[in-house]
This record gives sequence, structure tokens and C-alpha cells, in this order.
Amino acid sequence: MASIALKCLLTRVGAVVDIDGPFVFVTRASLGGVDLEDLLADIAAAPVPDSSALLSGASNLERHKWDHVLPPELLQQDFASENLDIPGAVRWIQSLGL
Repeated sequence: MASIALKCLLTRVGAVVDIDGPFVFVTRASLGGVDLEDLLADIAAAPVPDSSALLSGASNLERHKWDHVLPPELLQQDFASENLDIPGAVRWIQSLGL
């Protein structure tokens, strides 16, 4: 999903982000005075990160019955394949024309 990938991209640069359905909420105070538009423009201009970079340190990836037995790298790959559309999120940011 592009919304979860967008959350990961923004969290990676320090923003506090929450998702509720199709909506992505960014806490303004977490931006440290940086405009959200500038932050999104930086993300759009950067190389597309891989899922392991976005999910490193994530602790809530278990979704299925046996996920707790997977090694962290495999759990990240499984979560990313089912839940992240990183290229889609980056394309959406780029489509904003910031």
C-alpha cells in the first residue's frame, strides 16, 4: 500500500506520522520547522530506498500466525511484499510537482 510506504518514507526522515484508512496525518511539530512540501520534495528527488532501509528498527511487522518464528530479514521481506508500494508512494510524491 502506498499509504504505509509513505508513512515509512516520512518516518525515516524524522516525521511523526499516523495512518487512518486512506488518510496520512503528519504531526507538524515533528517536522522541526521544515515545511512538509520541502520534505516531500527531498524524498521525491532521492533514490528510491529499498524496503529493508525503510523497515529497519520496525517492531510491529508480525501480521500472520507464524511470523514470530521468522528471522527479522525474512519478516521484513514478507511485510514489504504484502504491505508496501514504495515505488507507488514515490511516484505519488513526484506527481505533486514540488
